[in-house]
Amino acid sequence: MEYVEVFDFDGTIYNGDATLDFYFFCLMRHPRLMKYVPRQTLSGIKYYLKKEDIVYFKSQFLCFLKEINLKEETEIFWISYYRKIKHWYNIREKNRDIIISASPRFLLEPICKDLKVKGLIASEVNEKTGELIGPNCKGEEKVRRFKERFGYMPIKTFYSDSLSDTPMARLAQQSYLVRKEEIRPWR
Repeated sequence: MEYVEVFDFDGTIYNGDATLDFYFFCLMRHPRLMKYVPRQTLSGIKYYLKKEDIVYFKSQFLCFLKEINLKEETEIFWISYYRKIKHWYNIREKNRDIIISASPRFLLEPICKDLKVKGLIASEVNEKTGELIGPNCKGEEKVRRFKERFGYMPIKTFYSDSLSDTPMARLAQQSYLVRKEEIRPWR
């Protein structure tokens, strides 16, 4: 029977948060994007105070996408930031790997192609406006999207840096928590 190995992205196989890195990368290349900082900050405060949900926050945060050539920026970004893919992941065979992440699909597609990853499930974002299309791909939503795409395909191993991924960890035969380059069994 076929099986897959599933990985969270940010903090798990990527050292950091790729969305934040991409944002700061774009700010450095296009200082005019600073005009969105007040809007992004206000939406962050509303989210933190539980006045708005994560979909609202991420949609406001990614509003700068309308001002950039997204394809070009993501390509240049990954030339510089490929180095943040963790060594333990970079050296492994990836023909059964699926990455499942709350990061935007547009940002992870190029790196998944370069890494020769079998599949990608990520947050869907309108590339012209930055608005999230549907729920953020986190927690139970990861399970729902995995089952929608792959049915009940067995998950041999699951790797994440976050306990918010416990629902995915429960689906796997073996699950691991990743802290920097250290990998230990999920408890």
